[in-house]
Amino acid sequence: MSSTTKIPTTFLIISDTHNFTFNKSNRSPLQLPTPQTDVLLHCGDLTEVGGLSNFKNALEMLASIPAELKLVIAGNKDLQLDKAHWDGLIAKSKEIHSTMIEPWT
Repeated sequence: MSSTTKIPTTFLIISDTHNFTFNKSNRSPLQLPTPQTDVLLHCGDLTEVGGLSNFKNALEMLASIPAELKLVIAGNKDLQLDKAHWDGLIAKSKEIHSTMIEPWT
């Protein structure tokens, strides 16, 4: 005989926070304190344009949400989190540099 154990699991799913920070002047439906949840899933666009300080602020915002597991999916505004994006920028930069230097060598 097989026994099935059900484990209730709560999810908080958010996305497109674009540099969102919790503060009293915010009129967002997402306010502190957020409910305790088992899984926080952020579905893209932590920032508006990337940048280290913006990602740091986004991580601080996520840290203030009580959840046992936090998962983040990068969005199109979060390209700086993608290694392939950086590899492509570096390759393009080298190509541009070679093109510019070639007439002088």
